Amino acid sequence: MAEIFGDTVKGGIASALTGGSVAASVAVLKNKPTNAWAIPTAISCGVFGGCFFGVRQIILTGTTGFHSRLVTDKDRLCASGVSGALVGGFLNAIYQKNARAAIPAAIVYGLIGTSGQLTINFVQSLRRSYILHKKVEAGELEPELAAVLPSQEKKWWSYSPIRQITSEDHRVILQEKLVNVDMQIAQVDAELEHIMKLEEDRN
Repeated sequence: MAEIFGDTVKGGIASALTGGSVAASVAVLKNKPTNAWAIPTAISCGVFGGCFFGVRQIILTGTTGFHSRLVTDKDRLCASGVSGALVGGFLNAIYQKNARAAIPAAIVYGLIGTSGQLTINFVQSLRRSYILHKKVEAGELEPELAAVLPSQEKKWWSYSPIRQITSEDHRVILQEKLVNVDMQIAQVDAELEHIMKLEEDRN
């Protein structure tokens, strides 16, 4: 529950800030009242974003339990599409005060959620593949294990979120986590090195 609540709050705040900033920028360009444009847009985006990420997390939790390490790109794709359709259709029906407005909105927002998650999955796939190949070249990872990830990623075309987690799935997921941890450690090391250089320059 804490994870669902956290995603709802963070998603709502991020969406509100993004929507408000864009609306304010457009208002300035069109020489319109900034508050009259930014505030309503920020509220609308915040409500949609909070509901979207909350429902999305509920769907992910329902398919994989509370083990976030078992969430795959396929799960995120299904959850984003379904969440976009449900939230978009429901909120649009409320705003329009017309139940018939839910169907076209559900289709549009479902496609937006799916296409957005497809883009994110593609970028993350390229990033993971690049990191794995670098680790293979550095001798830090077996080539056979690095080859497992691309073959597993092709399976997200199966849209059913219900599946049995195999030992190979666990192996790939753990390897992804190790890669992410290595990246975070490298970022921390770079920041520490930068801080040490600044201190040396001051002295």
